[in-house]
Amino acid sequence: MKQLLCCCAIFLTTAPAWADPAPTPNQKVALAPISGTNVHPAYLDAARDILKEHLLASGRFIVVTLPGESGAAELAPEEAIAQARAVGADMVLITHLARLSGTGRLRLTAYRVSTGAVAYTDGIGVAGGPDDLDPALKRLAVSFASGKPAAQNTDIESVTQRQSDQLIKETATKIFGVRVGMMVPFNRPPGQGDGPLPGLGLFWLYDARSFMGEVALDLHTGNGATNFSIGIGGYYPFSRENFTPYLGGSAAYAFGDHGNGLRLQPTFGFLFGRVSTVQFRGEIGYFINTFGERALDPNTRLNTGDSYYSHGPQLSVGLGF
Repeated sequence: MKQLLCCCAIFLTTAPAWADPAPTPNQKVALAPISGTNVHPAYLDAARDILKEHLLASGRFIVVTLPGESGAAELAPEEAIAQARAVGADMVLITHLARLSGTGRLRLTAYRVSTGAVAYTDGIGVAGGPDDLDPALKRLAVSFASGKPAAQNTDIESVTQRQSDQLIKETATKIFGVRVGMMVPFNRPPGQGDGPLPGLGLFWLYDARSFMGEVALDLHTGNGATNFSIGIGGYYPFSRENFTPYLGGSAAYAFGDHGNGLRLQPTFGFLFGRVSTVQFRGEIGYFINTFGERALDPNTRLNTGDSYYSHGPQLSVGLGF
């Protein structure tokens, strides 16, 4: 029992405190005329009627409307509170709609008549047309009645047009390129030759300003070995200028004469011509095979013996366009 009481005490002392609790049932709420920027007054009058219906549907309020005409000018809180006090209301709601060509913002603020303090405020984005006002007003009414923010109380009947619209995203620059280079593997299976492996590759670089992503195909062959890899990489550019050093890494699936598997490679490089349609690129990295390679038995033509995990530097220069 003592443990239970301690847990309850901890919860009560650590739970977040609400600045103002949700309204109590049967409170009398006064609706001031809705104001709006770049909105026809008839739409504002209709919006207040719709908001009143949603507040009444919550079953928590007695709703009255204050006299006055809707327009661009927002009613001052002091005047709204005085009018609400005259009709015996506990709170007064001031609503404002700001609209641009294809978007808008609806804001509702509630003031306590007894103290003049803000009891609640919330807003929600809407599309440019009037059809989006009904679900948005419903969300604000539910938020005011329950204390749950309008952004979190959506249901199947109150999805706004703005929510259903596809989000606008930045377009990444796409560069296709060719590169040449070499890898210098260490710790290869015995009898498989030494020295660098020259290579040729293709890459698709996607520049999203704050980061760069890459898909690449590379073939390295020579000195008794052939290796082909398919990889993806991610890089952080250190500037937004035409010359940009970057740091990152890649992961590739490599196919070799003596084994295949995952290859990891941290990389440092530079990009010259980042703001151009033609780019020059240089890189230095260090590859690490996570898979083992085994020596080729000349009699059975099978890879046998101990596994060797190759690693070593890799250099390349490329041209993208």
